Amino acid sequence: MRETFPSSISHDDVLRFRRLLRQKGKDRIDWNVWKYSYRKPKFQAITGTFRFLGFLDSINNVLTPLGRKFVFGNDDRAFLVGLTQSDYFTFYRSLLSDAQSEEKIFDQLSLECGYLREKERRSMFTTFIDFSSQTGLLNIEKGRVTLTPDGRQAIEQHSKVPLWIYELPLFDECRRIERFKALYYETGHPLRDIVKEAFSEIGFEAVNLPDKVSGIPDIKISADAFEAVVETKGENKQIGENDVNQLSKAQSRPEFRNKKLIFVGNAFRLKHPSQRDIAFHEDAVNLAESKEITLLSSLTLLHALQIKWKKKTLDLQLIVKNLSRNGLCPSLV
Repeated sequence: MRETFPSSISHDDVLRFRRLLRQKGKDRIDWNVWKYSYRKPKFQAITGTFRFLGFLDSINNVLTPLGRKFVFGNDDRAFLVGLTQSDYFTFYRSLLSDAQSEEKIFDQLSLECGYLREKERRSMFTTFIDFSSQTGLLNIEKGRVTLTPDGRQAIEQHSKVPLWIYELPLFDECRRIERFKALYYETGHPLRDIVKEAFSEIGFEAVNLPDKVSGIPDIKISADAFEAVVETKGENKQIGENDVNQLSKAQSRPEFRNKKLIFVGNAFRLKHPSQRDIAFHEDAVNLAESKEITLLSSLTLLHALQIKWKKKTLDLQLIVKNLSRNGLCPSLV
């Protein structure tokens, strides 16, 4: 997930820096030159924004051709091109068909930038709205966001790939990956099945256990000498002590002795991820620690999958180490 959307900076900040940069007449941006003009966090926010917009080469801090056009050509259209070709494009494209609420756009941004605090995500969203409205791409009225006619033309003209590409069916691999979004919302046997597939995707041997009574695990996973049994549950609310207590009863059954117990919970499953509270109640965490059970949010499992798809491989020994700890498992990798 991305954590690179500009924040703590305004459209006017960027234009002021452009003016000062033009006065210096140089296309290289060095902190030593600017340390008497800006505090370092503001300077980093500005240079990060220039990179985000394609104005600054990320390796040697030299202006790109588009950046030189923006700075020395005094061409505001370059700002518009930079925006439409940036990672904001997904949000602009979603507005081609219809207007959306500001909150829906914020939710989209929240999904893209991952596990950041809401204050940080709100700052990113404020910057997105400021840049987009000031350059004439978007119009915001009564909480509704629409593309302006110029904005629509810019999206069509400056998209890096033809827009019709997005209308084509997903490739098989995309469909395979997309199905793991069920970790956000499923419960019951569908949750059990997608959790089993997620562990397989990470690198475990994973099989469903035979149908059983409530509180007895759903899945068995293994990797080398590590063996664990997994219970899954989706809830519309926080997962509590009683749920964990039911799983602890499996410890008395001979077939589960010497196997790690893991509880995968999908709490607040019908809420957007950015609006969810803590998945496990404090009492549930304390009980899990005392009963040597590991608690794992389905979103944490999904986050590990996203890292795996990006890096191609994961350190399975590290994952086993994290799953072997008692109580809440905040991260697998």
